[in-house]
Amino acid sequence: MVTFLDISLIKGFSFIFPFLFVWSVVYGILESQKMFGERRELHAIIAFVTAMIVALTRPAVEIISTMTPWFIVLLMVFVLMIMFFKFFGIKDEEIASVFKSSEYSWVTVTLVIVSLILFAASAGQVFFGAAVPTGEQITATVHGGGTGVAGIGEEAFLKTFFHPKVLGLMFIFIIAALTIHLLAGGIPVGARK
Repeated sequence: MVTFLDISLIKGFSFIFPFLFVWSVVYGILESQKMFGERRELHAIIAFVTAMIVALTRPAVEIISTMTPWFIVLLMVFVLMIMFFKFFGIKDEEIASVFKSSEYSWVTVTLVIVSLILFAASAGQVFFGAAVPTGEQITATVHGGGTGVAGIGEEAFLKTFFHPKVLGLMFIFIIAALTIHLLAGGIPVGARK
């Protein structure tokens, strides 16, 4: 039954929101970093082409559509935390110094790690969740040699994420990142006085 509040027609325009999101983020980054000087039209064209490529790639649109609500929740928590600190009289300059100071670099690293986890979970949901229609099950050989049900969606993502090869790759990346940081002259956090 069709009602006045039926929003199923909006699904046909679902690619517009990721398009606008990608266009505005890419344009904002290009404008703030002045990568091509003061040429705003070039920044707009690059942002438009990037957004069109993303809009025409269905998995990219689905990843952005899955990831965006989680980032909005993260942003709301972050804004509420800042409001909480400001309620107790902490000034904007002190809050900004937390992100600029090398003493509190763990805050920035934590935000980057949470963002990467949200991206990985969204990509896993899109790629692993879309492979199997809802209600169907995949049978696979389980460790005991029998046949059981393999995970779909988030469960399949978690199985992939905690696979020994993936964990080994993450371990190697962490060691490489720490090595590069130390070779570049970074001071270990525990060694500061």
